[in-house]
Amino acid sequence: MTIVALGVARRKAGDKLRSIAATIGIGAASTAPCRGFPRAAGPSMNDLYRQRFDLDPTLGFHSPLLADLHGYWLKKRGAGAMPRRRDIDPLDPELRPHLGFVVLTDVVAPERFRFRLVGSLLAEAVGRDSTGKYLDEVYSPADYERMILAYRWVVAHRAPLRVTGNLRHANRAWISMESVDLPLSSDGRGVDMILTRSVLGTA
Repeated sequence: MTIVALGVARRKAGDKLRSIAATIGIGAASTAPCRGFPRAAGPSMNDLYRQRFDLDPTLGFHSPLLADLHGYWLKKRGAGAMPRRRDIDPLDPELRPHLGFVVLTDVVAPERFRFRLVGSLLAEAVGRDSTGKYLDEVYSPADYERMILAYRWVVAHRAPLRVTGNLRHANRAWISMESVDLPLSSDGRGVDMILTRSVLGTA
């Protein structure tokens, strides 16, 4: 085989491998937008499996459930920057459609967060329950930096944030996700808890 023919054969083999990789979701194909929820045109972060999360401060909700919970948050906020933690009553009938998919995260320090509560339906959907755990206990240092990017934004801006991307079910398939992070405060000034509601689809 001539050098030219060998080069052509190698290029063809490379093209075939790239085609197979794209088909099964390796490489660039694995970071394609998840089906079900449109992506936000904003900053992004990666989770521990390198899937993108997009941050949307404009709150362009696709799910009416998230818009509904945001409306509840606005009502509880009143004239303040955000609701106080005591303003959110789990027994409130308006929260019933959300409770199984709600996560309450304590802002322990500017750079440390703890899952106070992970809703039972969400824990079942992703195959793990991290209630009571600090995020830096759940994720490696490098992954932790990516996972708290949305929380950092909410704490710094004291404002809600929409997030879209893919979650990994423990030992199973990807799950597409749209969520909203809503800041809460005990003193009406600083964010010391974040209320998250997620809506799951299929990746």
